[in-house]
Amino acid sequence: MGAITRVFITFSMALMMIELQFSHRLQLLVNPKVTPFILISILVLILLGLVQIWEMRRTPAHPVSGWGYLFLLLPLLFFLFIPPRSLDSTMAAKKEITYASAVIPPQATGSVKKKPHDSNPHYNKVLQDLMQQRVITLNPDNYVDRMTTIQLHAKELVGKTIRVQGFVHYAKEEPNKLIVARYVVTCCIADASVVGFPVEIPRGTAFKEGTWIEVTGTLSTTTIESRRMPQIEGTEVRQISEPKNAYVYANF
Repeated sequence: MGAITRVFITFSMALMMIELQFSHRLQLLVNPKVTPFILISILVLILLGLVQIWEMRRTPAHPVSGWGYLFLLLPLLFFLFIPPRSLDSTMAAKKEITYASAVIPPQATGSVKKKPHDSNPHYNKVLQDLMQQRVITLNPDNYVDRMTTIQLHAKELVGKTIRVQGFVHYAKEEPNKLIVARYVVTCCIADASVVGFPVEIPRGTAFKEGTWIEVTGTLSTTTIESRRMPQIEGTEVRQISEPKNAYVYANF
């Protein structure tokens, strides 16, 4: 009975990951860049299942407590009864938002700490590309690179037109300022962080928390918690539908 249970668990877990991969729901759980490792794990699980079938013909299975099997079955139970879905704005309220800090404040000595990416050739190249564009557009493919570049080179980009999509979030430290935010996933959903730009929107414009919007405006800077950081002076703000995949992913 134990060997049959092991075969069931290994093949079921492999099928679960195959279904998540082909339904594109795996991207709701992990960064797509780790997909090759997921595919390798699927092959390993199938191989382990075949080994268990082979071993059933030769020797009795080594006994394992029921708690051990239950632990392995938990991912399958979550998959069946709690399907993966995107994080919404309610989770953003529980996480600390990461603003695109434009300037690291001076230390007590009056010196300014050098930012670690100031001389990074990659971001310098992205900066040159952004300087040539009439409208800086942030999309899921370039969001992290461009936001990081804006963070590091805000002074050079002040006055440029920018277009960005995200959900509306009102941070507790700035309750009267709208944040156009996104979830950034580095490795998996457990490390998802909320990043975004403060937005000055036209008077008379209001959006509920969690509403998806597209903002087109001019890059400027503002001060939040004694830090200078990029801000968008929104000249055009419109409501949009939530994308199928609401996350953006870190490059590594």
